[in-house]
Amino acid sequence: MKIAVIGATGFVGSCLVVKLQERGCQVVLLTRNPSNARKIFPFLSFPNIEIVKYTPYVLDDWQNTISGCDGIVNLAGESIVDGRWTGEKQQAIRDSRLLTTRNIVTAIANAKYKPGVLVNASAIGYYGISRTARFTETSPPGNDFLAKVCQAWEEEAKK
Repeated sequence: MKIAVIGATGFVGSCLVVKLQERGCQVVLLTRNPSNARKIFPFLSFPNIEIVKYTPYVLDDWQNTISGCDGIVNLAGESIVDGRWTGEKQQAIRDSRLLTTRNIVTAIANAKYKPGVLVNASAIGYYGISRTARFTETSPPGNDFLAKVCQAWEEEAKK
């Protein structure tokens, strides 16, 4: 299988890439920083990986890579643990999820050979914050910043 992974150099993404390679998949890494990705995934250890420069907020040549992939995994997103959540940081958190996902969905729509599946990350933040509540898959969404970001993010992926 040929799988495109966005957010492959992060904690979850890097583990996923290793597992995909172990299963014999061809992996396409869409990354903003190809040299960093190559350090994490050196060619000799990861021969089935293609690294493609990716500009998340711009539809350009990277979108051609989507055509012919069997699936796409989108794990991209600005870190929520680095720094204070200023207005600027909150906008970066939101944009990195919504705009990136919107462009991936557009790239799928434009692809000649469309992937069969898009696996799009979300977050536990969907449920909001509580020190006492127990959340399940059927719990309603929260009403705080992260919950609203997660809801909007999931709506972008559904398109």
